Amino acid sequence: MKKIMKKITFLLCFVMLAASLAACGDKDNDKIDETVEPTEAEVTEKPEDQMDKFKVDYSYDETLKMENMMAKGVITIDGDKLYRGINQGGKFSLSVWDLNDNNGDITIDNQIVLVEDVYPNYITPYNDYIYFFYFDKTNNDSTAIARISKSGGDKEVLYDGGCNFFTIYNDRLYFTDANNNYVSTDLDGNDMKILVDKEVYYPYPINEEWVIYQDDADGETLHLTYLPTEFDKKITEGRSLAPVIDGSTLWYITGDGTNNNLHKMDLSAYDSESGSFPEEVSDKKFATNLFVTEDTIYNGKYGFNDFSGDTKDRWNAFGWEDFDGDTSKEYTSVVYMDRDYMITQDSHIDYVSSYIWKQGSSVGFSF
Repeated sequence: MKKIMKKITFLLCFVMLAASLAACGDKDNDKIDETVEPTEAEVTEKPEDQMDKFKVDYSYDETLKMENMMAKGVITIDGDKLYRGINQGGKFSLSVWDLNDNNGDITIDNQIVLVEDVYPNYITPYNDYIYFFYFDKTNNDSTAIARISKSGGDKEVLYDGGCNFFTIYNDRLYFTDANNNYVSTDLDGNDMKILVDKEVYYPYPINEEWVIYQDDADGETLHLTYLPTEFDKKITEGRSLAPVIDGSTLWYITGDGTNNNLHKMDLSAYDSESGSFPEEVSDKKFATNLFVTEDTIYNGKYGFNDFSGDTKDRWNAFGWEDFDGDTSKEYTSVVYMDRDYMITQDSHIDYVSSYIWKQGSSVGFSF
């Protein structure tokens, strides 16, 4: 009997030992499986695959906002008010006028000086305020960003230091700081975040996830950055200026500032094999800045003398007449555009004349 019990005990121990070893084997196998098949969160995405996340299809209003920013926002219309930086006999100010439009008979009057001793750019009406970048005429043209209530009062400085390329997107301020890094703050100038940590120019928030900018250290080419992962993609070759997005088309200028060409690029046609976008290039001269309407393109600086611009269709077929680059002559440039008005400036050797034009009309008002 004792011998039988010993055999049974031995068998039970053997079975338990085998089960224990099997369990250990299962744990080891589990670890191997986890290594071979990582979770989705552990998967590292290939950088080029992130271009599949890029989608853009700007409305006309979004295009207008971007091109007005690229033109530096020196004049802005907000409803029945016109805001403008002005120099009157050496006295600089941000001023506002009443804009009167009687069936195309346009006048402005009742000038009110909002802020003295500043020369503003990027004038941006937003909610109850006028936001603006300015050169401080009392402090060696140092730069800052400020706002003032539309109802008047003192200016409130939001960022004091070297800055540029200011715009507002989704209740955030976007601009380059003293180091030319692209940064963002809330509307009060707080909660600063560095978006692109290098020297950039012509930056613009395409949407909440993508930024376009000129990379100074990379031959002044245009880049796209995907903010959630800091993925960065060079999309042009050579010095590229003043990007404007029209639908899914990117328009930009290349050249040395005098001998420039106009390019366009289909941002919906990224080729993953070549890692690039197809582009078309004009062999005609063009100056910096442009305004793209639904069917016409205007030169935004050193423009056509008749400022009539040229159609997209004609550019596609023929390009434009050469601009001779002589800025001592009289020339016309577009400085602001919205759905209702276009503002141009005729620049002469000794003075500048400004005009407001009703869209779709040849009637203008000189001021």
